[in-house]
Amino acid sequence: MVFFVITGHDVPQPPAVFFHEDEGGKLAPRPQYADLACRVCGKFDELEALSRGVDDKIVIRTKRNIFPSMEDMTIVDRRARAVLESIDGIQLSFFQFPQSPGYHVAVPKLLIQPRSGDQGFRFHPQCKACSRHQQILFGNGLPAIPEGASFGGFGMESRLAMKPILFASEAIAKKLQAITPPLAKLVAQRLPIVPDESCV
Repeated sequence: MVFFVITGHDVPQPPAVFFHEDEGGKLAPRPQYADLACRVCGKFDELEALSRGVDDKIVIRTKRNIFPSMEDMTIVDRRARAVLESIDGIQLSFFQFPQSPGYHVAVPKLLIQPRSGDQGFRFHPQCKACSRHQQILFGNGLPAIPEGASFGGFGMESRLAMKPILFASEAIAKKLQAITPPLAKLVAQRLPIVPDESCV
């Protein structure tokens, strides 16, 4: 079965869902999530953080339909949410931005956690305290996807946080690309993704 990664193009100065600049000008977890942070690596349970609600200080200033946050969380506007909810097989949870109620963080209900040995991923060292990887990037192979799955996300890791990268079957990807007018800057890239050796 053929699968695609579904993303939006980056935007200038993307909003940060989980982080802000502290009084010293350093990047730090937003106050309502600070107690979740690992004492060693600083990572935390992003889904638990979202369950507490999105910070009401965040204002979305772009007009894009779909785009990544600074942490590579998927953000969608009202129209993109309606499109995604209209397609059979797509299951997402949505977390609204209180100050920009037309926008939501979209998180797949099927979230695949990469496992050691899966050639679809490259694993960087783990934190000795919480066992989170410093990074999980795409490898040279096709990631393992459960039989029967047509849409979901991979629980990838950046240096800052988990980033649930969306994937979709070819049929769903074609439906998304056929929407008129098109969702602005929607990208569907066929798996496997050729690793970017600069991102190490």
